[in-house]
Amino acid sequence: RVIEDFTYIKRIDPRAKLTLVGNAGGMESYLLRLRKYVRKLRLADVEFQGHVSLDVMVNHFRMADVFLCESAHEGFCVPLVEAMHFGLPIVAQDCSAVGDTLGEGGLLLTRDDPREAARAVDLVLRSTELRERIKVGQRFQLDRFNPDAVGQMYLKILGF
Repeated sequence: RVIEDFTYIKRIDPRAKLTLVGNAGGMESYLLRLRKYVRKLRLADVEFQGHVSLDVMVNHFRMADVFLCESAHEGFCVPLVEAMHFGLPIVAQDCSAVGDTLGEGGLLLTRDDPREAARAVDLVLRSTELRERIKVGQRFQLDRFNPDAVGQMYLKILGF
């Protein structure tokens, strides 16, 4: 889905680059289909990084302009929390637990529309005010997820 979004992002900003990071172990045929899809679209500036070291991952978070999450199958979605930690603006599909994980820490997409995703990415990149509002929301969400707060939440749920 992110690749389809990226076709529209490139129309808005031809200089845009997409870096996909993550282990494809056990899903090699899926990765091959994604690479073939990129070639079919004649889409430039898409890089498949695969599994990377922690240092390289941190560098990707620091160098990125926006984190786009289109997964329809995420639970808590730890990469969103990682992106928030680095103050990276986030655009994400509002499904599963993504909305609760993200809170006000990003821009939630309510429709499955690649044009909408591209416009949202462009809006986040162009609006300093929106990015600042997102960063405030991210700090709030990160406070919710600190170990003491999570422990207190569990105790409350368990009735202690």
